[in-house]
This record gives sequence, structure tokens and C-alpha cells, in this order.
Amino acid sequence: MKNKLIILLLLTLYAITKAQKNDTIFIKNDKFQKVFIDKNKNSDFYKLISDFTGFNTVKNFIKVNNQILNSKWIQVHNYKGEYFLYYPCDQINDLKYVINSDQIQIKNSEIVTYSIISLKKRKKNINIKYQEPNSQNQILLRIKPIDQENGIYKFITFSGNQQYERIMLQSDKYKNFNLIVNECIENKANELDFEH
Repeated sequence: MKNKLIILLLLTLYAITKAQKNDTIFIKNDKFQKVFIDKNKNSDFYKLISDFTGFNTVKNFIKVNNQILNSKWIQVHNYKGEYFLYYPCDQINDLKYVINSDQIQIKNSEIVTYSIISLKKRKKNINIKYQEPNSQNQILLRIKPIDQENGIYKFITFSGNQQYERIMLQSDKYKNFNLIVNECIENKANELDFEH
């Protein structure tokens, strides 16, 4: 009886592994990490990528010149000419923004809240000037539309002599995109390189 149970368990594990290999598109699959495309919009990874727990989301929109914008933003990446969401191996690389009329919250490794000094629309761009919480340094965030219909925007941050660019997605559109998952097996592994 015990041998039959072991054989049944092994056959079940084999079938699950075989099905995953047939249904899943792997970018990398070795003993240290699995990088794959998750097309299941109801998966746990999709739930985690859209989770804004810890953010102050009482005000869930911003209004600029009578135009209402979604205030929750998730980073998207260009991979082989297509935009993908990305669930990183190291959650320090999980970039999210929440913006309302008073403040901007940015999560990289932790959530930091900044006071907004000014918020203006110029042509198609939105310029948000904000200040670091522990200094007088002012930062300018320019939000530039790339594909408004699909909720894709370029966030350009100017801080001193530095300029940073990220492609961000309005969070209510996240299920329109496939998700690349970088699953670390035991230790932190390299993140996937994306096109810039």
C-alpha cells in the first residue's frame, strides 16, 4: 500500500511538472531561478503585482485641468518589443507610485511619502514638483503619455543633475498585460535585463 502511494505521488508530480513545461513559456529555468511568462490573470503573482498595501490610498485620483488620472502606477518593461509587467526576484525592484493632489508616494524598497509643491499640465505632459522629506531638495517628475489608451506613460524624474526614466502603467489596466515572473529558488538571483 505504501509503495502504491509513493508511485501515485511520483506520477502526479511528473504530470504537474510536464504540464507546467508544456503550458509555461520559460525564459530561464535552472536550479537557482525560474523566469517565465505568466498569462494567468488570476494568479497569485498578478495579485501581488497589483497590491498597494501600505500606501495611503484614501484619495485615489488626481485632477489636472479637469482631467482625472488614475493615481496608482505599476512599472512595465519593454521585452522583445512588447510591454510586460514584471514580478522581480528581489522586491526592492518592485517600483510603484501613488499620486494624489497633496502627495506622491514612491515604493522601491520601502514607501516614501513626498509633499507636492506644484502640479501642472503643459501640453500633454504633467509636471509634478515635490520635495524630499528630510531635506530641501526639490525633484521634478514629468509624466509623458506613450500610449494613453493602454495607460502607458513615461515617468521622467529630474533630481539635481540626475535624470531617471521609467515606463509606468495606470494600475487599472494591469490585466491587459502579461507578467514576467522572476522566481528565486533559494537565494537572490539576477534580475532580467530589459530594453531601454
